[in-house]
Amino acid sequence: MKHLISSIFFLTVVLSHAVGQGFLGIYSENISKAKATALGADNPYGDYVSRVLSYSPAAKAGLQYLDYIIGIDAYQTEKGQNLTTILSKYKAGDKIVVHFYRKGKKQSLEMALGKSNERGALIVQEKAFLGIRPHPENKEDQPGVKINTIDNTTAKAIGLENGDIIMAINGYRMFDWRDIAILIDHLHVGDQVVVESVRNGIPMRQEGQIMSYKESQKLVTTIGDMPEWNPDAGAVLGIYSNKMDKAKAEKLGFKHLNGSYVNRVISNTGAANAGLQPFDYIYGINEYRTGADLNLTQILRKFKPGDKVTVHFIRQNEQRSAQVTLGKRSDNQTIISDNQCDAPMLGVRPISDKPTNKGVAVDIVNKKSTAAEMGMKNGDVITQINGYPIIDWDDISTAIENMRVGETIQVEYLRNGKVENASSPIKSYCETYSLQEIWNWDWSNEEISNDQEADESIHPSNAIVYVADLRPEEIIELRQRFNITLASSNDLSINNLNVSPDPANSRFMLEFDLPESGETSIRVYNAAGRMIYNYDLGSFSGAFADQINIAQNGAGNYFLEIRQNDKAVSKKIQLQAR
Repeated sequence: MKHLISSIFFLTVVLSHAVGQGFLGIYSENISKAKATALGADNPYGDYVSRVLSYSPAAKAGLQYLDYIIGIDAYQTEKGQNLTTILSKYKAGDKIVVHFYRKGKKQSLEMALGKSNERGALIVQEKAFLGIRPHPENKEDQPGVKINTIDNTTAKAIGLENGDIIMAINGYRMFDWRDIAILIDHLHVGDQVVVESVRNGIPMRQEGQIMSYKESQKLVTTIGDMPEWNPDAGAVLGIYSNKMDKAKAEKLGFKHLNGSYVNRVISNTGAANAGLQPFDYIYGINEYRTGADLNLTQILRKFKPGDKVTVHFIRQNEQRSAQVTLGKRSDNQTIISDNQCDAPMLGVRPISDKPTNKGVAVDIVNKKSTAAEMGMKNGDVITQINGYPIIDWDDISTAIENMRVGETIQVEYLRNGKVENASSPIKSYCETYSLQEIWNWDWSNEEISNDQEADESIHPSNAIVYVADLRPEEIIELRQRFNITLASSNDLSINNLNVSPDPANSRFMLEFDLPESGETSIRVYNAAGRMIYNYDLGSFSGAFADQINIAQNGAGNYFLEIRQNDKAVSKKIQLQAR
């Protein structure tokens, strides 16, 4: 669904920071010109409603999901003037006429805009589950959505089969998988669902009551049959780690290759209780060992939450083992991260054009930084931090991120071939830079203002979310400043990429579909270059959904990368508070 990936998703529940400005109370997204035409509209700049908040002005007036809004009063959506721009002309209490398309027909509704503090709410309910997933041969340029079905689910019960092409659900035409996702998301468990489909050229009609996700889980015999990623289905250790390549493992003297290097241990998890630490190198669980065809994620899929296992690892050149009780992912969905302002900062950046046989060559970024005050200079090569060997920039990040501000950091480095040692209490970002300097690290597109405070609090209930493409200069800046290498090719085939607020859980929901299978990983970085979300899925395809706690880092920019095999997609997530 390439047109959705390249567009910007946004929440119009809150439309600006202006006091008294009116709001509708909807989630909406852009669509392609082809889809707008299929909806009956000749205006490709409208807004496709994906959710209407209960008790909001939009809900009271009768706007519905899958409505396509193309104007208000005499204002029409057009290039350079979207729905948000139009609504900025109005204030709370103003009466307006909204023009939109519904089921191919142009309609209008009168309503009074509300106040931002009366924005309504999302109703959290048990999730309905149809039991379908995109067929590998689904073609976006043809009518309907070709699907595969999941055994023992609603889809099977009402007679849907693999290869059926869904044309409509409950009277709404289905143009792509996003339409199906939106509609199913609005159904209540037990609701009647009517599916119009085509099978081998013959029109079909299937209907019945839709089951819940939990009911379907009980019936599906294998996790691999589930079309959506289920966080509780597999076991986890309670760590964040990076898969180590052969060259690095050999440089560290590890005999077992393709293991995982721990960069964070989440508190109150099996790993934490068993005493696992950052820089531990995990190479096996029970009788299984990592290798070219078996990584740690794949090994963990052989177990279930609650299993007691023996984890084999190396710590400072010593082979060890620990007894760990595996948990479930929903117990530790995000890294526990400090506010970026109060995070520890050494104050160095890598010199990418200075290769070394040992350690990482760095420059000093600020004369007030910890590194500068302990006497380090540009060109020094860091070889150890707190006794841990430093092979690459990931090692430096891991060492620093697991410290607390004020703790003594011990650095071994080379200067002109001579070994030097230095130590000092590590400072925070805000002790190193002014708030304005930190905030200036956040890049924005022309439509987003950066006039907020860097430490401005934000909550999913008061958030505006944008997902946009990364500009080439932003990718270069991230690499130069933080040695974060994000993909610029965006050649990964991905559908339904979306980041949306989940106020009930005080988090944001990250969702996407991957039609192809392969080794998949997800990373999210904040504006200070810190990794705040890291998930290696192993061999994966299908629908993914998980909560990410980016609100704790405040308003600003975040950087998302999804990799599968040798392909990737990179995006910028922008959060603004009302």
